Amino acid sequence: AVRLNEVFENDFVVFPDLDRKPRYRTLTRKPRNQKYIVKRSLSDDKDDNFSDTDIRQDLSNQKYIRGDLLSTLWLKSVVECDSTSEFEALIKKYYNFILQFYQKHHDPNNAIDILPFNIIVDDKGSYTAIDSEWLFAESVSPENVLFRTLLWFPKISGPLLKRLCELKGIGNILEFIEYGFSILSLPLMKNLNNFIDTEERFQTEIYFQKGINNIKRMIEEPFQFWSLDKQTHINSAQLFWAGDGQRYFENKSVYAFTPLGRGPQKLLFIFYNPDKNLKRLRLKPMNRPGFFNLFHATLKWMDIKNDEEQILFRLDDADQIAESANMEDVLFQKNIYGNVFLSTSNEPYMDFELPALNGLDLRKGPLFFDVMIEWPAAIEYFSAGKTLARMKALQEKNRTDYLNKIWELKQKISRRQKQIEQQFKQIEQQSKQIESNRINRYQDRIQIVELERRNQKVFRSFETIKQTLPWKVFKKLKKTIILLFRNTVRKIMTFRLDRTYEIIKHSCLFDISYYLRQNPDVDLSCKDPIIHFIKRGVVNNLNPGPLFDTAYYLSKNPDVSASGMNPLEHYIVIGAKEEKNPNPFFNTAYYLSKNPDVLKSETNPLEHYLTIGADEGRDPNPLFSTAYYLLKNPDVSSAGMNPLVHFIDTGSVEGRDPGPLFNTAFYVSKNPDVLATGLSPLEHYLTIGADEDRDPNPLFSTAYYLFNNPEVRESGQNPLAHFLKYGTGEKKNPCPLFETAFYVSRNPDVLATGLSPLEHYLTIGSEEGRDPNPLFSSTYYFLKNPEVRESGQNSLVHYIRVGSDEGRDPNPLF
Repeated sequence: AVRLNEVFENDFVVFPDLDRKPRYRTLTRKPRNQKYIVKRSLSDDKDDNFSDTDIRQDLSNQKYIRGDLLSTLWLKSVVECDSTSEFEALIKKYYNFILQFYQKHHDPNNAIDILPFNIIVDDKGSYTAIDSEWLFAESVSPENVLFRTLLWFPKISGPLLKRLCELKGIGNILEFIEYGFSILSLPLMKNLNNFIDTEERFQTEIYFQKGINNIKRMIEEPFQFWSLDKQTHINSAQLFWAGDGQRYFENKSVYAFTPLGRGPQKLLFIFYNPDKNLKRLRLKPMNRPGFFNLFHATLKWMDIKNDEEQILFRLDDADQIAESANMEDVLFQKNIYGNVFLSTSNEPYMDFELPALNGLDLRKGPLFFDVMIEWPAAIEYFSAGKTLARMKALQEKNRTDYLNKIWELKQKISRRQKQIEQQFKQIEQQSKQIESNRINRYQDRIQIVELERRNQKVFRSFETIKQTLPWKVFKKLKKTIILLFRNTVRKIMTFRLDRTYEIIKHSCLFDISYYLRQNPDVDLSCKDPIIHFIKRGVVNNLNPGPLFDTAYYLSKNPDVSASGMNPLEHYIVIGAKEEKNPNPFFNTAYYLSKNPDVLKSETNPLEHYLTIGADEGRDPNPLFSTAYYLLKNPDVSSAGMNPLVHFIDTGSVEGRDPGPLFNTAFYVSKNPDVLATGLSPLEHYLTIGADEDRDPNPLFSTAYYLFNNPEVRESGQNPLAHFLKYGTGEKKNPCPLFETAFYVSRNPDVLATGLSPLEHYLTIGSEEGRDPNPLFSSTYYFLKNPEVRESGQNSLVHYIRVGSDEGRDPNPLF
């Protein structure tokens, strides 16, 4: 922390919003031990006056004030609230603060940004405006500031307002704004379009925009946390205009907003036509499916110069409107209850062709299009809509249930057909077997008769032989011959036992103390432990030493068991040369390939590792690093124990890691079923886990690696071992968040360490602030989360397991 304080001179730095246009991007910081905020422009294209825009930035230093943001208090009052009274009280107090601000500063031009996000509340509950960055050339009313607050507070807060919206039946931002104005008994609708136009100009000047009329669209969109059938109580209508052969565009349109269910209402659209040519109008009467009534429509033009009004187009009833309009997603129905229109989508359109205008220059005055329209009452309209939605959902559920039942019946029929086919095959096989048995029995009877005949012939011959002199002599010598045969067999067995004994005795693989410790029933007064192992130990799957697993060796080499040869003798004499493994943790082929001097000397590899290799830091398998284990466990080194023996005996049970690429605690936490198998986590991964796509550490995804390298699965190789052998050279990635090629290109010194890039990052790189991919900054992550560095955790591992879910940032720009 002291080193960081020496390097960084600020308490905090706020980086620029990249959605802003370059001209308005700033860097905000608070110098350490100072009581002011510094804001600096990142663009040279600055203008201190309003010559080309209505907006100017105030980048002067401002006082730093401690306290809670008013927006935070608002959120606390609405999150999971049971009443809206606290929030409404805060709205009233905020509006009074705005009015006091205006009285104090006499129509200020910096009031447009006095939003709850820029107001500090001290311990006494007093409000102080901060960060007044924007100055507006024209006058902005307090109601306009309130509109901006009620516009951006729900936009930024999102789902946190769900409970409040449920209590008040609010479905979108426009209804939230209407709710806020109603708390203060302020009119909204007559000023709504002016407020929207001001905000559109403000946002268009400062921020990059996608299309036009973004604010109008934003306030109408339903909140994403509502269910799909949730509807709003405010409807918007839109009028487009176009010339002959021209298309309709958003920038040639105007909106009108009005509540549902207030009887017939007059919508008035006022617009200017910049072109002399005007041939078509398009009316979008509503923004949802549903019924509506149209009573009449009129288009007027005002000649300002002569102060005259002319009617250009008029339709007096619903029939005329339906006949004149080219309708899209709109149906017209005449019945005994009257005439009614039906919108079948969210984008219904009614196009009108205008009559000839007789040379009028419409550019000399405004146009007025008024239409008398009626929508059903909101509660009735949405009640019917919900009923219809429930009926559709029930119908869809029944349809799905029927389809599932049909599918299940088809599956049952298919299974039954397979069973019948299998039974027919079994019957056919049984019939063939019965016929074969009948034939065999007949042949057996023939053979029995023939054997009985031969037996009688032999018996008669034997009776004849018994009367001869040689037989009488053999009968007297029979006992002597049998005794000689037994002595010969005993000598052969003794020789074989002695040979096995000598081979095992002269090998360091039989650990007498280990054998006696594991098998205390061996009686030293009458039995040699090696003899006990040869005669009884193998039968009971006892291990001669810590690194030879009798049961494992016999299960992997059934030919040894069939030959009757002692498994340890077999490994010493034959198995090691055939690169057979004495236990799951010692890979003979790997050891010989990594240590060609052992292969050249023809030394038994396991004996070499026990006597020399471990002391020299040689590894018994790709996932066990002798040097790493001794470094991380100095108690093992000081005790002079063989690291692999310690790991098998106690280290694995204690949760110690065999190497940087196998995280024992991680493996057990992700796979709790491993403990029930009786296998150590590493043994489980080597024998079972890799085949089941289980991950050895947070930065190696077995499924991801096999998906991107299908040849590894086909070859049957362990994916992590394959990555260690080929990953660096072939620039393979162990998971989506670690890019091997990127890491090597940014850190060429890694190749000289002898470690794979992933090993280097896990053991050294993260601590040194090296980045695993272009989007993750280890230095930035440690800077923002000092407790991660202090705990010794890997930055990317912490981000994957905890940081991402907690919303921590991986880099300054994300």
